[in-house]
Amino acid sequence: VRLKQLATFVEALQEVDKGMSDQDSERMFLDFGASEALKCAKVLGLFPELTLAQALAMVYPLELYSQEDSRKGRVFAEVLEQFDDPRQTTNGYELKSINNVGANVAELDFVHHGAQTRVVVPIHCGTGERSLEVQDTNIWGAHGCFIPLTRHKALLTAMSMDHALGHHMCLVSEDGNGKTSLVYQFSRMLGYSSNGHITQMYADMSTRDLLQRRVTMENGNTVWQPTPLMQAAQSGGLAVLDGIDKLKPGYLSFLQRLLVDGEIALYDGSVFKSDREFEFLKGKMQCDDEALASQKVFKVHPSFRVIALASSSGGTKWLHHESQCMFSYHYLPPLEPNEMTHVAKCLYPTLQATDLDNLYKCIAALSVVAKADPTLRPLSLRQILRIARYLALSPSHVRGA
Repeated sequence: VRLKQLATFVEALQEVDKGMSDQDSERMFLDFGASEALKCAKVLGLFPELTLAQALAMVYPLELYSQEDSRKGRVFAEVLEQFDDPRQTTNGYELKSINNVGANVAELDFVHHGAQTRVVVPIHCGTGERSLEVQDTNIWGAHGCFIPLTRHKALLTAMSMDHALGHHMCLVSEDGNGKTSLVYQFSRMLGYSSNGHITQMYADMSTRDLLQRRVTMENGNTVWQPTPLMQAAQSGGLAVLDGIDKLKPGYLSFLQRLLVDGEIALYDGSVFKSDREFEFLKGKMQCDDEALASQKVFKVHPSFRVIALASSSGGTKWLHHESQCMFSYHYLPPLEPNEMTHVAKCLYPTLQATDLDNLYKCIAALSVVAKADPTLRPLSLRQILRIARYLALSPSHVRGA
């Protein structure tokens, strides 16, 4: 039933898209077509309790466009309203346990609360220590500077569903709203190293900065050195691209072969193939991994995943079709004042009750002012935690905080 509904929706969307393309110089839906429809069908096949709107939210960044109130978002939502409620983004699934199977293999156990059904999915994951216990507290418990909120649990469950589907992800929120902490928690849950594969993005990056760099050795020779992204691709790590909203439009298009097709050719002549293509090549040539490595042919590890981070402050100008089809997008709205004070209290338990109350009033007042004046911005979670830390250490210096 869901697949028939999806097929009818895609036909209706393409008819509207075609009509607008005849009137306007650009397509309105960033080419929502066969590839996105197939990804959506895969989502519904693995998680059958999802509604059409919930499945579409995992392959199309409608929520980002809706936040900006863009024409794309409005028209897409109008078509979707004929089939489902576009505001139903909470999928009803919860990650109950992560069970160890092998060195870099685990099983994700999801439960749908509405239908009371379970989905157990085997996945490739990191080789480090994972949250293997069945108890929820061992998965969601506070770790380091991460204090799990209800919305964080839902987001981490959605990210785990994306991982099970083989999707790469993009987290979008305002600056200082906890994106990095969520990535660290996700990497801890699935046994990935939280360090070593992080790339800070900037406007003038070249393709070499993201794939291979030319470096000079101590003896003066120059060699090609793999970047953190390609190290993660070969070893099965979690690569983090921090700040993709800063890049030039269309910059990420060259990564489409790696993130969508699972293969790429590098500057030193080496070639990376997807797991399926690599195994097919081994069988055809009757050779092993070492023989192919000697020919500079390598496999993209099945555990390899990319999480991109983007700021929502500048809108969605950076979001193009090339980047849209590579990631599954998750929008993290700003925390409510009571959520911020809860995190502050958990991280700094010595914070006095009066200071905590004043901090809550300050956050709430600034939020009201920021909504009335778009030129002002409310305090971010990062700023709130800095204030809370100062108050915890120097409770008498309220004005200084």
